[in-house]
Amino acid sequence: MLIIGVDYHPSFQQIAFCDQETGECGEQRLSHSDGEAERFYRDLKQRGSSVRVGMEASGYARWFERLLGELRFRPDHIPPGRRQRSPYRLVSGRPLPAHRALSSRRAGNLVTAPHSGRSRPTPLTSPVTKGLQTSGQFSPDGKFIAFTLATSGGPEVFIVPFPSGNGMWQVSIDGGHWARWRHDGKELYFASMRNVLTAVDVTEKGDRVEIGLPVPLFSFRRSLRSYRPGMIDYDVSPDGKRFLLIVPADENARPLTLVVNWTAELQKGDSRRR
Repeated sequence: MLIIGVDYHPSFQQIAFCDQETGECGEQRLSHSDGEAERFYRDLKQRGSSVRVGMEASGYARWFERLLGELRFRPDHIPPGRRQRSPYRLVSGRPLPAHRALSSRRAGNLVTAPHSGRSRPTPLTSPVTKGLQTSGQFSPDGKFIAFTLATSGGPEVFIVPFPSGNGMWQVSIDGGHWARWRHDGKELYFASMRNVLTAVDVTEKGDRVEIGLPVPLFSFRRSLRSYRPGMIDYDVSPDGKRFLLIVPADENARPLTLVVNWTAELQKGDSRRR
């Protein structure tokens, strides 16, 4: 079943989803005015998906309720006194971190911005994070940020507390980037410079963390496509047991040849042998 948490607003809806069969989770903003939201749910119906929708609304939502009824998707309404503030919590049972980490193209460092409201992004405040900072990832509880820092010896993965920024812990040992947290925040993944996906245990101790030794999981070939700061070419399931990667196609794969009208060719061959 696909579980969708909906934070409904008059002009758009912010959704978080989780596929119970595959473990895939994600977030998406769907617009109402151009029909994007309606197309999204109708496409799920056409694919035969089993869907359960949890919704909290802050505007006129009757048309959306009628759509869910037409598609026979099971809706769950959140009473006003039990607002959960985030569709992510409807899906995962835990709140979405209040902020997100972004890569600043101009300054070359990380900035944080709240998910709600229109506050201006603010730089990651820490005196020990000087250098190019990319690929910031908040821990599930929002207390720490894992990111890639360009050091004199090459890129390395670090963790800093948020919002204080007091303290920094190095995760990778011999180069690394593309940090991802496990759903419970107790394990961090990153790619080494030799293209080996690596796991590290992370234990929270108040406003500090203890970092375990990096454990190589498997090697992969990087995609040859162009990158922009902050891009991460893989994702991990909530339980940390499955990974989705963007990799180049196998160069040694044999092409598929399609032969049409092959029965006529066989008949020609038989006539020649006679």
